[in-house]
Amino acid sequence: MLHEEYIRIVPGAKTAVLFIHGIVGTPNHFRDLIPLIDLVPEDCSIYNVLLDGHGKTVDDFAKTSMKKWRKQVWSIFEDLSKTHEQVVLVAHSMGTLFSLRLATEHPDKVPFLFLIAVPLRPGIRLMTIRNLLCLVFGRLREDIPLEAATMKVCGLQTTRKLWKYILWIPRFLELFAEIYRTEKILGELSVPCTAYQSQRDELVANCTRKVLEKSGVMTVHNLWQSTHFYYHPDDQTIVRSDFERQIVKTTGLAGGLHRPYKGLIQPRLKTHERFANRKFVTGCPLPGAALYLPLATGSPVNGSLNSLRHIWSLAMSS
Repeated sequence: MLHEEYIRIVPGAKTAVLFIHGIVGTPNHFRDLIPLIDLVPEDCSIYNVLLDGHGKTVDDFAKTSMKKWRKQVWSIFEDLSKTHEQVVLVAHSMGTLFSLRLATEHPDKVPFLFLIAVPLRPGIRLMTIRNLLCLVFGRLREDIPLEAATMKVCGLQTTRKLWKYILWIPRFLELFAEIYRTEKILGELSVPCTAYQSQRDELVANCTRKVLEKSGVMTVHNLWQSTHFYYHPDDQTIVRSDFERQIVKTTGLAGGLHRPYKGLIQPRLKTHERFANRKFVTGCPLPGAALYLPLATGSPVNGSLNSLRHIWSLAMSS
């Protein structure tokens, strides 16, 4: 999949919208997974950034750093600030950390923040490990929405040489340090902010919501049927409606709520059908499903054991 920045600078525009994706993510996140770019009014500028080291190989990602990402985002923000009266920040995962820091440093330039999956409290689930292994070994299937989302969100060319991923450890240690720094400045936030947290997020703990609400100026919503990368059509509609309402209110320009968009659409099945009845090459239910819905697949313990068996079978068959 091609991962490229999308830049639309409108001469004389008063408002620019800066989109910032997460770690190992892609600018395509705001087009294919949670489509928001098409809602930005035509008279506004857009900068959908591709962070350094992303969109390339595993080796390229290992060579980049949090320092480079911060410098890149801050440079883009400063350039947009010089030519626009205000810069709206829209971000996912790690990108939300940059957005929160920018808003505290430049409250006069940021009219509002629109954040998705703020990772102040990481929480790794077995489903995450399973999906990552399947991504590396090419076992993800496009006909399953959750797996299709994982494939689309990965902004790197994967390799089966697992030892190369050890070189990623410094990047994630830097991420944890950035999380710590960001949480400390939450009390300084004075810019209106909306945050959407997924109830079934496999990377961010649900207790993050309480941490965010302590800021006093942040409105936090739950996406009950979504994960970190996959957004159910109903949740997409909620997020898109809210984003357009805020961008129209800020700019005074009409958006495009009713325009068609490219998203991950699936039949609206019952929750237990979507999360528990998915089968993979080993025949076990969706790993982690029992952790979400114990009544659908048996006990949580059995679901966890199935996940471990599946992870082991992938490793042995590679």
